[in-house]
Amino acid sequence: MSFKPFIMSLALATAAFSAPSFALDATMMRIKATKSINLGYRASSAPFSSVGASGAPQGYSIELCKRAAQSVQSALKLPDLKLKWVAVTAENRFTMLKNGKIDIECGVTTNTLARQREFDFSLMTFADGANLLSKSESGIDSLAKTAGKKIGIVGNTTTENAIKAALAKRSISAQVVSIKDHAEGLAALKSGAVDAYAADQVVLMGLAGGDAKAYRLGADLLSYEPYGLMMRAAQRDLKLAVDTALARLYRDPAIVALYSTHFGAFGEPSLLLQAMYSLNGLPD
Repeated sequence: MSFKPFIMSLALATAAFSAPSFALDATMMRIKATKSINLGYRASSAPFSSVGASGAPQGYSIELCKRAAQSVQSALKLPDLKLKWVAVTAENRFTMLKNGKIDIECGVTTNTLARQREFDFSLMTFADGANLLSKSESGIDSLAKTAGKKIGIVGNTTTENAIKAALAKRSISAQVVSIKDHAEGLAALKSGAVDAYAADQVVLMGLAGGDAKAYRLGADLLSYEPYGLMMRAAQRDLKLAVDTALARLYRDPAIVALYSTHFGAFGEPSLLLQAMYSLNGLPD
C-alpha cells in the first residue's frame, strides 16, 4: 500500500471511530415512536400533585411536568405529544419507573444519594423538610411531645427514615404507624387513630389548609427534603429536555406566578426557595 492511500484509510478509520453518536436515549426513542409520554402523579399530595374536581391531575409538580413535556416535544420536533397520566403511590413509584410504566414521576420525591444509584433526578424543584401535624388541642408542638403517642407516616419515604432516626437519637418512645397515603394520614389524625402525622411541611400545610385553625405544625423541621422530578437512570436526552424546561422557567417571572397559584396561601417563597430558583436557572 502506498503512503497516501494508507493515510486516507487511517483518517477514515479514525473518523469512524471518533464520530459522536447522535442516537437518542431509549426513553426518548420510545416517546418519539409513540408520540406519547407517561407521567406519574400522586393522588393526594397537594399542593404538589393531587386529583382535581374534574378527575385530572393538578398541582405544582404537575405544572412542572407539563412544561417538561413541552420541552421534550420541542427537542423531538414532534407536532403533537400525548400526555398519559398514570397514578402512582409512595410504594410503587420506583417500580413503575423501572418497569417503564411511567417516564417521569411528578410528585414529591426527594433526591437522595442512595436513590441516585438507581434513578436520575431533574434540577431541584422544591426545598422542604419533614414536620409534624397534630390537632390544635393536642399540645404536640415538637417531636419530644410525641413520647407515648402514635405518629402516622407514609412508608418507604425519606420522612419515615428521618422521623425514626430522630426518635432513636433522642430516645423518644413514640409508636410509628404505617400509613398508605396523605389522605389516609389526615383521616387517621382526625379520627384519633394517630396523635400526629409526619410528612413534608408544605404537604402538611396543604392537608390542613381547609381547616387550618384545627391543626398545628411542629416548631422545627426534622429533615432536609430537596425535591426533583425522577426518571430512569442514564436517559441523558430526556433529562436534558426536562432540565432545560426547569432552568428556563426559573429565569422567567412565570415561576413567581406558578408559586403563587399553588403556595400563595403560605406566604412568599422562603429565602431557601428563592436561592434554589436562582442557582438552578442555568444558562442555555
